[in-house]
Amino acid sequence: MKPKSFLSICEILQTCNVPQSAPQIHARILTSGFKSDSFLATHLIKLYSKSNDLRSAHTLFQTFPPSSTTSHLLNAVIRAFVAAGLYQRSFRIFCIAWKRRVIGGRVPDSYTLSSILKACSLSTADGRDVHGLVVRLGFGNDLFVSNALVSMYVNSGRLDCGLTVFDEMSTRDLVTWNSVIGGFARNDCYHSDSAAAIVGEMMMEAGSGENGFRPDSITIVNLLSCCGGSDDRFVVEVHGYALRNGIFDAPEATNAVLAAYGRLGLVEKARSIFDGSDQMDRVTWNILISCFAKVGLFEESFRFLELMKNHRRWPSPDLVTYSGIISSLIDNNRPIDALELFRQVISSGTIKLDSVLLSTILPAVGLQSDGLNHCREIHCHAYRHSKLTSPSSLKIQNALISAYSRSGHMAESDVIFAGIKIQSRDVITWSSMIAGYVQNGMYTSALNTFREMTSFYNPNPNPTTVTTALSACASAGSLKQGREIHGWTVRNDLDSGTFVGSALIDMYAKTGSLGHSRRLFDSVVKEKNAVTWNAMIGGYAVHGSVTDALEIFAKMDDSTKNGITYLLILTACSHGGMVERGMEIFRGMKEEERQQKHYACVVDMLGRSGRVEEGRRVMESVPAEIGGVTSGMIGGLVGGCRIHGRLEVGMEVVDGLVADPWFPAEVCVLKSNLLASVGKWKEVEGLRSGMRERGVRKVVGCSWIEVGSFVHCFVADGSGFLVLLLGGVLTSLDGHVRSQC
Repeated sequence: MKPKSFLSICEILQTCNVPQSAPQIHARILTSGFKSDSFLATHLIKLYSKSNDLRSAHTLFQTFPPSSTTSHLLNAVIRAFVAAGLYQRSFRIFCIAWKRRVIGGRVPDSYTLSSILKACSLSTADGRDVHGLVVRLGFGNDLFVSNALVSMYVNSGRLDCGLTVFDEMSTRDLVTWNSVIGGFARNDCYHSDSAAAIVGEMMMEAGSGENGFRPDSITIVNLLSCCGGSDDRFVVEVHGYALRNGIFDAPEATNAVLAAYGRLGLVEKARSIFDGSDQMDRVTWNILISCFAKVGLFEESFRFLELMKNHRRWPSPDLVTYSGIISSLIDNNRPIDALELFRQVISSGTIKLDSVLLSTILPAVGLQSDGLNHCREIHCHAYRHSKLTSPSSLKIQNALISAYSRSGHMAESDVIFAGIKIQSRDVITWSSMIAGYVQNGMYTSALNTFREMTSFYNPNPNPTTVTTALSACASAGSLKQGREIHGWTVRNDLDSGTFVGSALIDMYAKTGSLGHSRRLFDSVVKEKNAVTWNAMIGGYAVHGSVTDALEIFAKMDDSTKNGITYLLILTACSHGGMVERGMEIFRGMKEEERQQKHYACVVDMLGRSGRVEEGRRVMESVPAEIGGVTSGMIGGLVGGCRIHGRLEVGMEVVDGLVADPWFPAEVCVLKSNLLASVGKWKEVEGLRSGMRERGVRKVVGCSWIEVGSFVHCFVADGSGFLVLLLGGVLTSLDGHVRSQC
């Protein structure tokens, strides 16, 4: 028989509506002599959890006598940390408790294991050890635990393991089926037929009786997430099923169908669902606005945005509303409009910016002419509002690194990157930094960063990271480091992937190892896309192997060929002197496929072969809608005129063009060379003087060599010395420092 004081404390704990009074109740428990009572301790931990005092809850659990600890007490403290989003911490508490056997010799119950599996699915903790414990403790047939196992595996990206657990389950419920169907979408397995087959199996297995499992609104949401935005027939069928079975009345089902039609670009159907719904919440509005924005109907998006802002009976816009429009504006190459809308959000003062919106707008900033100032403004805003110290700060820091890099200011990216702890960097952090170095021509820094990343093993580079690093090797001509990366890809089973394989082919080709490129192309890379074919054709084109390039080109399907393919094969024909074959390929192109670069390549090919009049006619036929004549076309034609002694044609082409102060320096140099070839030195000097007065300068050429593990750049300075760029210092071969870089 429990004393009255115990019953009194129990009543207080169970009826207390003021969580902040937990310390006072705790003190009363201690003074009443019930500090070892697990029932009171369990309810006290729940009370501490409600007041967000997890420190006191954990301290109480740690100081509780192990012999009196029950699974209910362990469950209470684990549930407190899981509810607070501290999944890794809850997993550690369980591991320590199990290791020390501080649960009074009792095994964890199904609730304990389910809670820990949920923590594993939402964190980086490896749940396979918990799975082993489940089997050893005899919970393999527990429906509650098995559902948690399936959910843990599919949420952690191990869909195959989740399906294995699913197949071995003796009993299943609707939660089980929904977890598996949702797993296809969560793991980017957009197989609507596979998901539909699972639903059919669910209905067939359970039957149509009262205990059968009929799809519910969650099933509909998961099914539509599996269609990947490409199967309109499937969406229509799911929509019809939801209507016939009364599932469409659920708001989440309505929103899922609306979003699916939006992904397909069927805005009229999406609009009809919106107009016919009487349950339009903020999510519904946001989805419709996003649908219009994704297909470029921004006037409609802005009209609905104004309706949300000006009508009280409808929900007001939130961060998701603006983020959807801003993201679509950026995707549709309207960064200025995206920045203007972002300024409106800031000036309104009613919406508190979060990491999602800040990281969404940053891609629009980096490519602007005043991108540095915009980056700094957003950077300062994030710093002032503690966005760089919040749990989601890494997303903003990654976006800032990318934005600063795109604007050409790697020093700022370096500062942000160095300020992120190594253990806190994710694969996007490293990849953004490496890509920034490559974009700004800092290939050695890119390769050093990649080497540093691989030395920490966590996170491992993904195919995008590896592809970027290989492009740095290709651009710098660093065959040795390219081979090192190739070895790493083989050890990590990434070399046969389409994107990495294409990058390896390109790297070997550009560094002069065509044999390696061809072996990779023929035997290693199984699935070839346009990038793979283009990499091989481009390699042969660069090295003048036009016959081999034409052989690869002939093996391609017409559906795989794109504008880059035609540009590369035309370049190969130009360099190999196969003018007729090149013209045949050019004439076989569709009009809409021809771009400025294709015309420039053909003009250069005709100029090299001495057919300058024909080249001039091709140049004059360039459609104005694709940009008209470029300096590259003029340069190719004039260069051919100079080589073949057709100076009168060359002078006619460039005459008068250099009067434009903004015309490229290369054309001015071409005219200077033409004048020099006929001994008109006074005209040459006058032209060069005019270039200096207008500040027109030709980009200095350079050569690259690899010595040891370093790539060095040679250029010629004004005095005629050959100088070496080494370690950031420009030094002449006679040992004198010319300038600092």
